[in-house]
Amino acid sequence: MFAGVDRTCAGTPGIRLSALLLLVVLIAGCSEDGEETTTNAAASQASLDAVSWMAGYWVGESNGTHMEEVWLPPAGGVMLGLHRDVFSSGRSFFEFLRIEATNEGLILLASPRGREPTSFWMVEIADQRVWFENPEHDYPQRIGYWMAGDSLYAGISGTDSNGLERSSTWAWTKGTLAVK
Repeated sequence: MFAGVDRTCAGTPGIRLSALLLLVVLIAGCSEDGEETTTNAAASQASLDAVSWMAGYWVGESNGTHMEEVWLPPAGGVMLGLHRDVFSSGRSFFEFLRIEATNEGLILLASPRGREPTSFWMVEIADQRVWFENPEHDYPQRIGYWMAGDSLYAGISGTDSNGLERSSTWAWTKGTLAVK
């Protein structure tokens, strides 16, 4: 089915795209609540319209950290995102994000602190929920976004460098972008 695909994924040297796509096709099933999800070859045809619900300016607070995440609406085959945390100390963390529509499916590219992007391929999509995966990445191996009520959530999970399973979740509500 993926004959002739002979590229490597950005950020995952040595991993053939065809092998990663085969993994996506082989992953099948339902969500934990039994809702049917798209996790097969049809997922590779998902368009950015399927994740357009992420677009907006999102804000939240967690343990004294002010969090912001901005997603521009889909245009030109890409959604652009930016994340920023401002800690109570006044220091900050930022990450550039983008979701691209490719012939092989949607791909999330994450660039913490503007570093080279790491690729995460979409493996599951359902109504206002999407998960991306890169099993070869150090941590995290999975990144997901979902809506619950009026809140946007993000989660990461995987095995860290010590072999421990970890996960984190963040929640944001719609904010108003104010220029000071």
